[in-house]
Amino acid sequence: MQQTGSIPIKRNAQGVVDAISAEDIGKFPAQNVTEAIQRIAGVQMSNINGRGSTISIRGLGPQYARTTINGQTFASADFKDGFRYDIIQTDLASAIQVIKSPTADMDTGGLAGTVNIDTVKPLAYKGPSFIAGIKGYYSDYRKDATPKVNAAYIKRFADETIGVMLDVGYQKLKDRADYLFQDRWATQNVNGATIAVPRRPRYRRIDRSIDQIMGSGGVQWRPND
Repeated sequence: MQQTGSIPIKRNAQGVVDAISAEDIGKFPAQNVTEAIQRIAGVQMSNINGRGSTISIRGLGPQYARTTINGQTFASADFKDGFRYDIIQTDLASAIQVIKSPTADMDTGGLAGTVNIDTVKPLAYKGPSFIAGIKGYYSDYRKDATPKVNAAYIKRFADETIGVMLDVGYQKLKDRADYLFQDRWATQNVNGATIAVPRRPRYRRIDRSIDQIMGSGGVQWRPND
């Protein structure tokens, strides 16, 4: 199996680029691509409903990060929240690069930086391949471990010019999110000065349990001369 390592990507880059490979992603207990990207220096993850969903690069908002998949731009429907990376499973990514200094051949729009996700290339595998894996996540807020099982089949056809990849998986999600915030503020005079004081502190707890079935696939074609 041919893999794209993170060290060659950084060495051959023309600007400031950080990257992680499929091997690096597999070492982390990441439930989606968002939680894998936030391992890169200068990238911060934002949670939505207790799960990593958007990212910020170098302190700028998620809307200032540009997203590409295999070099093609993927736009978000919501400019304020930015791209939702939690829709992409880690099994589909072979490498992730965070490009912090754009080059002339890149499209504009990534003020904070550009995140490029390279997907699995079926033609990079020699012969038919069947890959299966199982993971489990546990924390103090989860009474039971949350399992994740996936299996992928890769094969080449037509004199090895067409490659097909199919991946299916099952994941049982149990998580908890705790929020503490101020619902309202009030003004008060103290020693002749007007100050703002919290009026109604609020606490919210969200418990979720989801059974998720995932499926993805890819087709790669290598034309002749």
